[in-house]
Amino acid sequence: MIIEYPTQEEINASISDVTCKAYPKRENVFLFLWKLYRRVGFMDVMHGMEKIMLFLSAAYILGTGLLMNSEVGLNINIYLLIMMSSPLAFQMLLGLFLIEGVEQRTYEIEMSCQYTTYHLLILRMGTAGLFFVMVNGIFFTCYGLSLNTGIAAALQMAFLSVSMFLLYFALYVWLLLKTVSLQAQLVLYLFWLLGGGFIRFVLPDAFEYMTVGFPLLIHVAIWAAMLIFIAKKIPDFIYTNCRYNLNLE
Repeated sequence: MIIEYPTQEEINASISDVTCKAYPKRENVFLFLWKLYRRVGFMDVMHGMEKIMLFLSAAYILGTGLLMNSEVGLNINIYLLIMMSSPLAFQMLLGLFLIEGVEQRTYEIEMSCQYTTYHLLILRMGTAGLFFVMVNGIFFTCYGLSLNTGIAAALQMAFLSVSMFLLYFALYVWLLLKTVSLQAQLVLYLFWLLGGGFIRFVLPDAFEYMTVGFPLLIHVAIWAAMLIFIAKKIPDFIYTNCRYNLNLE
């Protein structure tokens, strides 16, 4: 008896058909995150860290302001300090989230839930990112105005701080696609500091143009590019680490 086996093309078509029926299509990532936020809620997302976020922002503003007005800050370069400090509080807050999970030994429990620690990390990144963008923009605008250098210089400082923050945010999202370890995040910030120092002291002309010479429209273009990059990479992170299409409605 001759048994007719399906061809490879037929096998591939059957596999594709089963996969399409078994796995729902990706929904819009922003719609998914909005639904996730509505279901989880702000308090569970922050897990008691909202007070620490406010404390970090206050300490960041106070510490950065004092350093910039000190002799050390004036010798280093105020714009280099802006580059170095803009992502600092953001990175510290997300690092504290990871430390908290390790110390309380809740990682395994969170990973067994419908919404895992990776889902919460995305929401925490967005919440902290939006918050610290506003903190950086308002703080450096006010600081620039306090120097009596004019509104243009104040806006230059504010726009630079937001650009540096969003660039770091994009690098952070890229890192998460590789690893979420705290050590890797510390290395990322270390390289950020070294990179800023390298440009400042090895390429001073390029550094001056980047920090002082960029028109504000260039900064807006940087914001748009970084936000597009982040929006494209976050779905990859969700589907790589969260696997939410396997256990959600």
